[in-house]
Amino acid sequence: MDPFSHELLEAGWFGGVLRDDYWVEDLVEHNTVSLLIQREGGFYWAVKNEYLSEDDQQVTGYLLDDEGGLDDSFTENGIEAATLTDFVFCHANGCSHGHGGGFRVEVPVSEVQEKLDVTFGRSSGFGDFRVHEAPKLFTILRPSTREDNLTYLHVEVWKTKAVDTIPKFLPDYAKGSGMFHGVFADHL
Repeated sequence: MDPFSHELLEAGWFGGVLRDDYWVEDLVEHNTVSLLIQREGGFYWAVKNEYLSEDDQQVTGYLLDDEGGLDDSFTENGIEAATLTDFVFCHANGCSHGHGGGFRVEVPVSEVQEKLDVTFGRSSGFGDFRVHEAPKLFTILRPSTREDNLTYLHVEVWKTKAVDTIPKFLPDYAKGSGMFHGVFADHL
């Protein structure tokens, strides 16, 4: 077990930090080792056995097959992250919710990247991710696992702020999200 997971489990914080359940198990039917299972039980993340010897393994998602009857079978749902490090970074940040509000949505990559670069002026890279930050606000862009021309945009506002202090274009993206809270929900 890695030190990060061990410390979270030992302190009883794993579900509070990563939301989902720690579930490391050899899944013979998929030739994988599972990492986490979604708290609701309909999705899990795993590393295929063929990648186990690599330093930073690719993570694949598996979705509960509702058509599969009563046997709770899962089907491969595609690559969730190019590396395990990217997966942990993304998952931990995806579970964070600022008091001010936030949202996650898939958007055209070229459109949003340019707007964020112009608005924030600086960004940091981490694996396949771009992080833009301002006081009390951050955004994370990561490649879509489904389509090459799309990116996931994750926005969080850490403190309650007036909507007019948030870059004008961000609330428009929340409208297509379905996963919004706080000031973004109030703005819609």
